[in-house]
Amino acid sequence: YKQAVRWFRKSANQGYADAQNNLGTMYENGDGVSQDYKQAVRWYRKAADQGYAFGQSNLGLMYVEGLGVAQDNKQAVRWFRKAADQGYADAQNNLGTMYDNGDGVSQDYKQAVRWYRKAADQGYATAQYNLGWMYDNGDGVSQDYKQALRWYRKAADQGNATAQNNLGVMYDKGRGVVQDDKQALRWYRKAADQGDANGQYNLGLVYEYGNFGLDKNYTLAIKYYKQSLQGDELSIDSKNLAVQKIAKLTAKVKPNKEKSSFAELWQQYGGDSYTTTDDSTATNAQTALVIDKQPPVIHITQGDNISITESQITLSGLAIDDSTIAEILVNGELVPINASGGFTTKLYV
Repeated sequence: YKQAVRWFRKSANQGYADAQNNLGTMYENGDGVSQDYKQAVRWYRKAADQGYAFGQSNLGLMYVEGLGVAQDNKQAVRWFRKAADQGYADAQNNLGTMYDNGDGVSQDYKQAVRWYRKAADQGYATAQYNLGWMYDNGDGVSQDYKQALRWYRKAADQGNATAQNNLGVMYDKGRGVVQDDKQALRWYRKAADQGDANGQYNLGLVYEYGNFGLDKNYTLAIKYYKQSLQGDELSIDSKNLAVQKIAKLTAKVKPNKEKSSFAELWQQYGGDSYTTTDDSTATNAQTALVIDKQPPVIHITQGDNISITESQITLSGLAIDDSTIAEILVNGELVPINASGGFTTKLYV
């Protein structure tokens, strides 16, 4: 790396934009030099000011992260746009993300779709996944499961783990394709094997409930639930559910083992701290499948659809996914319910 830095510097000092960008990357990563974000920004800017798309995109990323410069989403958008207008797929996807999230620009799903599509058409896997997500949820385009499936598959075939998990969900639920247990299991495994937390969680569900014609295997279910908690991809609700499932299934597999409290399990698998939710203020329910970026399918809070007495909770609502496997998290305890379509259920607590 030191020799690489030496020659990049010689070329960069002569004004070669490619070398300037490469030297910036060496400073950003600390390869051959002490890591120095300000120096990285300096060299990225030199390349960017010459119109070098790669340098412009990298400079935009430094503004997004606030590395070597004050965090500034508007500046990030400016540099992403310069690179995107030159056809640089990474910048096109990043610009789409800025429009998607409303960072540095007014939120505009149609613009997000436009830029995702430009990058996706160049074969950029992350953009293909993002475009699939937009079709899946009808953001900026009419909801179209077949198109969602198409773009998820393109990204999944390139090894994008989040797309692989979501493709598994499409086969599992029969969205945009004929329901296929074998294909669902295949794609969940691919995602899980790459460390995708949602794929691991979904495999845990498969083994816990004996889905797809497989025998129930609580030991494997526990294994995948634990794996799903290692990263930061799961939502807080899914983490809560996974921790509870580990406790419940461990008690079945090892009934004589001393029972751990929710707090102990959460600190072990979920993080440094946890909170419990009082059922008089909120009750959360989540269907079996986890699809990346999708919030819990059922979310019920105190209101007209929930009646609470001293020992009984009555819930009514509409589950937007036809899943008969759902669980309510009430004060740290999982309670199974049938939540397919319109439903009313009583819980005794």
